[in-house]
Amino acid sequence: MNIQQLKNIVVLAQKLNFTRAAELMNIVQPAFSRQVKQLEEELDAKLFDRNKRNVSLTPAGEYFVSESEKILKHLEKVIVKTNMIHHGEAGEIRIGFT
Repeated sequence: MNIQQLKNIVVLAQKLNFTRAAELMNIVQPAFSRQVKQLEEELDAKLFDRNKRNVSLTPAGEYFVSESEKILKHLEKVIVKTNMIHHGEAGEIRIGFT
């Protein structure tokens, strides 16, 4: 599992359309579908119910997407904070005196 797969799952859950989600993620639809299927196999859980016309989240999918969104938001905060620390915009200053 990787971060790109989490992003793909979240976008698919928002769009509920493989073609639109794949376009948004700048990937061809067959590769996008394959990534989703691989993730489902890795998790041993069906995240989406799909047929020729509809895509919907399963209960396991709803949970996984919810947790994935939290992970992605936390990762973004970590990236921003790391950048701020690197540029001296955040962190600690300790001053001691006697």
